Amino acid sequence: MKILQATEHFLPDPGIERFVYELCRVLAGAGQSVTMLAGGQGRDLTLGGVRIRHASACPGYTFRSRITNMNSDTLAMHRQRPDLVHAHHFGSGYAASLLKKYDGTPYILTIHRMPPPGGQNRLYREMCRKALAGASAVIAVTDTIKDWIEMDFGMSSTVIHLSADAEKQDWGEAIQQYLGIYESALKA
Repeated sequence: MKILQATEHFLPDPGIERFVYELCRVLAGAGQSVTMLAGGQGRDLTLGGVRIRHASACPGYTFRSRITNMNSDTLAMHRQRPDLVHAHHFGSGYAASLLKKYDGTPYILTIHRMPPPGGQNRLYREMCRKALAGASAVIAVTDTIKDWIEMDFGMSSTVIHLSADAEKQDWGEAIQQYLGIYESALKA
């Protein structure tokens, strides 16, 4: 199975991006073909058995460090030819929803944190709604995020408790849960 993990950055954030990298590393160690697609521009490399690619956003695009709803980011996902996309932010989830619409590639969306209060204009909320609606599965990393998704968007999600601290994370359980969700998404 070719899994594309889509996140906004490559390791500047010791939390989400560290988890995504560790998840990629463990999946690659378990025999999966995994690529991590980070937003923005950077040198492509392989680290710990994980291929790390960058979306290379359009020149002049203000938020070049993020994967968003830009066609170039969806195209970057398409070029990887994944069997499944695992998006880790609403922006990459929306780009994955466009890829699904374009070529049918299924995706799952993990929500690691809620947007700041007042940080949701109508356009952002619509992007979030579309990212959630098209996903084969929505994962929340805490019960609070699960409740927020249900209250704000009327959508259900599954909770997989994740820790930004790699030493405290029970990788075996989280990986087994994700592999089950990946297989279900591919069968749907």
